[in-house]
Amino acid sequence: MSVEMTWVPDYSPHECVPTQDAYDATVRALEKHRERADRAEAELAAIRDLAFRGAGSPADALNTIHQRASRALNEENDR
Repeated sequence: MSVEMTWVPDYSPHECVPTQDAYDATVRALEKHRERADRAEAELAAIRDLAFRGAGSPADALNTIHQRASRALNEENDR
């Protein structure tokens, strides 16, 4: 049984060459991430305010916080 040797060139056709499309896609992804982070920060601030303000009983506050967090996560997953 013989093994055939294969020459592998120094240049790989699989090397990634940045293109304008790739750059634009990266910028769009970063902008989307920034928007999501801003929305999450605003929602967390509202939840924090609710927790410190104490909306009624502790159970009511926890229920409200849970509802807001669940709604925010569902909206984010739907995007």
